[in-house]
Amino acid sequence: MNWIIISVFIFFLIIVVILLVFRRFYNDKNVGRKFLFESKKPFNKIAPAIYYDKQMLFRKYYGLLILIHYFFTVMSVFLTTLTIYMVMDSELDDTLRLVVTVLAAVCTNLQMILQFDKMAEAYIVAIRILEDAIIRYEQIEETSLEVLIEANKKAEDVIHNKVQ
Repeated sequence: MNWIIISVFIFFLIIVVILLVFRRFYNDKNVGRKFLFESKKPFNKIAPAIYYDKQMLFRKYYGLLILIHYFFTVMSVFLTTLTIYMVMDSELDDTLRLVVTVLAAVCTNLQMILQFDKMAEAYIVAIRILEDAIIRYEQIEETSLEVLIEANKKAEDVIHNKVQ
């Protein structure tokens, strides 16, 4: 039974590390916006704030989806490993074995079926599309707002096609 306590402690330690890394990475909430907003603009053109905000929103969605993906990955591996060890320990209650086995199966299936990493990939592609359009709008004198509007449509289509 001691190995279960040690395993659960290691599991929670891994989850805390993932949350701390996520928090550190997203501590400066406007990292992408700051970079684009403070970059040198040779023609003093600034893209409308809605495009900066949308790019940041996509960045946050990406972070959330990756966090969920890593959570289910760690849960799946941990619970599957725990199930293997529980088979070898004959003193454990069958109900506990059943609960851990079902949780391992549910976490593994949720990770495979929902594919949070693929959904997050769509948001990264959308971020890159918007950033490229913002940079082109601000750095090339003859570009119009049409570039941003088209990029917005393309980014939305990418997300829609990947998530559906």
